[in-house]
Amino acid sequence: MFIFLWDRTKIKQVEHYQKAVENKVLKLSPSLPLADLIEEIANISVSACTKATQRPKAFYNISKFKDGWRPILVAKLAALTAITTMRQYIPGAHRREQWWNMEDISMVIRRVTIEWEHKLHALQFDSNEQYKEAHMMGKEPAHWRLIEMRQHPLLANLLRKAELQLMKKIHGRQQSLERTQIAKCFS
Repeated sequence: MFIFLWDRTKIKQVEHYQKAVENKVLKLSPSLPLADLIEEIANISVSACTKATQRPKAFYNISKFKDGWRPILVAKLAALTAITTMRQYIPGAHRREQWWNMEDISMVIRRVTIEWEHKLHALQFDSNEQYKEAHMMGKEPAHWRLIEMRQHPLLANLLRKAELQLMKKIHGRQQSLERTQIAKCFS
């Protein structure tokens, strides 16, 4: 079963279609009767359309387990984004405002961790274990909010270590291992 895709707002697609039809119509024999010529032009115009197959959805479709789909990966990415953002504020990197005093540090950490928690609450997890695991990524948001002021000079190193640990968890090999574990659960 085919679905014909025709979007007239995509100029390149329209031009490609027009060229394909024109090239095939010019190859037609001029000695064809008018009725046959019209039928051939109609067949050519239909066959030149972009086609997309509509596959039936299968439960074991491997595309379900690609990287962007699982809530655990989204939780890892949310944690990595929050930790990287907090770390960038310390030296003032990537157009971030540099932290100068303790109030700035606690205010930005609070704002970033609240955003992180909102991202986590928007996800739906299959089990309570996954929920706990997602909230513990990157030493969880509450950990960063509760850091004492005497540890603020060490904050850059702590954030960098947490960032490196999360990057190892997001690495392609780790994702491959998790996909095979998921596949084993369903087989």
